[in-house]
Amino acid sequence: MPVWPAALPQRPLIDGYDEALPDLVVRSQPDVGWAKTRRRATAGPTRIAAAYRMTTAQRAIFEAFLALDLEGGTQAFDWPRPPGGAPVPVRLAAAPRVSSARGPGRWTISLTLETMP
Repeated sequence: MPVWPAALPQRPLIDGYDEALPDLVVRSQPDVGWAKTRRRATAGPTRIAAAYRMTTAQRAIFEAFLALDLEGGTQAFDWPRPPGGAPVPVRLAAAPRVSSARGPGRWTISLTLETMP
């Protein structure tokens, strides 16, 4: 399995980092009383939004990782998940977004990931 490159930042930006835990519950509302709930599954993916500041050289490394190692984003990879940076298997849930950051040669790469249950 591919691994997040060591030449890229290992911690995402604090601003914008977000995790949505899996929704494993089915709810149905009767005519009166509390909603009835049951477990839908025993495991599900956690959706993660993470952004990184990168230089132009790091952006090139990321784009090569995406194109070659991840085969355009179709393959799962080991990613250093905060807070401790222990690697977890993830895959891209959406195409990465690239925007300019402060200063020339600075980029913000935004990722939407999902953990592999």
